[in-house]
Amino acid sequence: MAVLPVLFVGNWWFHNCADSCLTCAYMTSGIPNCRAMAWNSLGYCVALKSARMMVRPL
Repeated sequence: MAVLPVLFVGNWWFHNCADSCLTCAYMTSGIPNCRAMAWNSLGYCVALKSARMMVRPL
């Protein structure tokens, strides 16, 4: 697991390899690229146009 932040350009959380990469670089949206800002529930490494991370109180 320790090598995954290096392979996927510095994600700070992982579960089951790299299911998401909201801190990765912006690339053309809709094109598969595992080093792009992505969320894999949309398809494997599909680049996103934008993302928003929000925190809510417990």
